[in-house]
Amino acid sequence: MKPVLAIGPLSKDILINKTQKIEKTGGALYYQSQIYQYLKTPYQIILSLKTEDKNLINNFPNPEKIHPIYKKETITFTNKYLTPEKRIQTSNFANTPITIEDIKPLTENINFSAIILNPLLKTDFNLNIYQYLNTLKTPIYLSIQGLLRTQSKNNQIKLEKNKDLNQILPYITGLFLDQFEAQTLYPNDPLDLIAYKLSKLGPLETIITQAHKGSLIHSKITNTTISVPAVKVQEENFPTGAGDTYMAAYISQRLNGYSINYSAEFASEITSKKIEWGKLI
Repeated sequence: MKPVLAIGPLSKDILINKTQKIEKTGGALYYQSQIYQYLKTPYQIILSLKTEDKNLINNFPNPEKIHPIYKKETITFTNKYLTPEKRIQTSNFANTPITIEDIKPLTENINFSAIILNPLLKTDFNLNIYQYLNTLKTPIYLSIQGLLRTQSKNNQIKLEKNKDLNQILPYITGLFLDQFEAQTLYPNDPLDLIAYKLSKLGPLETIITQAHKGSLIHSKITNTTISVPAVKVQEENFPTGAGDTYMAAYISQRLNGYSINYSAEFASEITSKKIEWGKLI
């Protein structure tokens, strides 16, 4: 299997619940790298951060697979959990887009089985980067979360529909979002209809996760929607990164030729372990 290429910013995370406060390396790429390493999925990562934070790369399971792009800021997020599923999230809203010039040296020299895009804010990628990646004739998977985040009072994050999605989604093979992001896009529709509507905009597979309710996947190829239950979690740690874990596990199985249903069940099982153990390696 050719390696996957995951692209996006690193973040510094501050996680707060009723009993503790933790400062740590964060971002989708960090959590996904643990899954690629655990599943022995070959991978490379392009990530952005400021030079002063380069020591954070050492927290990844295999720093040799990281290709840093140094910017003027590192994105930071503070997640205050009111319940395991409800949080107040704030950010410094660093405006440090990853450009075609940033990723071209690696994408021109290596063939990848898939490209996985993980924007944390809507400014992380410009539209032309999707257009460029499309020319590589490689499946592109996208986590939508960052594209819906906007700045509200006190630097809190709120979700709102992104007008650029109609231009972005035609380039996407697989789209990942959670139930709240889905309802931000289509607030009056049930999730199965939302998945169908999103597939009409481009993605061959639209995957909506619903925490303890499992996941829902619509296939544009077969025009079918399946629902996969979650695997019960025995003891909860921080759920941060659960969606990123699911995404990496699902993509790894699909690229290995497994069915949508099996890949979703496998991803649910791996995600439950991540929530219980905190991490898998």
